[in-house]
Amino acid sequence: MPRSILGGFLIVVLISALCVAVGLAVSMLTKNQIVAALCCFCGIVGPLLAGYILSFMPFGSDHLVQLLSVENHIIDFAHGAVELRPIVLYLSFTAFVLFVAVRILEWRRWN
Repeated sequence: MPRSILGGFLIVVLISALCVAVGLAVSMLTKNQIVAALCCFCGIVGPLLAGYILSFMPFGSDHLVQLLSVENHIIDFAHGAVELRPIVLYLSFTAFVLFVAVRILEWRRWN
C-alpha cells in the first residue's frame, strides 16, 4: 500500500478518536441531548476551522497556524508525509479529554 493511503487512514483514525472523545465528554456534562449535540458540534468544528481563521489574523504567525491547522495535517498525511508531532498532538488531546470524561463521570456518580 502506498504511504499516502496509510497516512490518510492514520489521520482519519486520530481525528475521529479525538472527535468521539470530545463528544463523550460533552455529553457527560449535560442531561439534554440537543444541548450536548450543539456543544459537541461547536467543540469539533472550532478546532477544524482554527487554522483557517488564524490565517486571516494580522499578527502573521504562520508557524502557529501550521501547527494548529487540522487541514494542514490532513493534507500532509494524505501526501504520505507522516510526522510524529501531529500523532502525539491528537493522541495526547484524546487521552486528556478521555481523562476529563472519566473525572466527570466519577463526579456525577458521587453527587
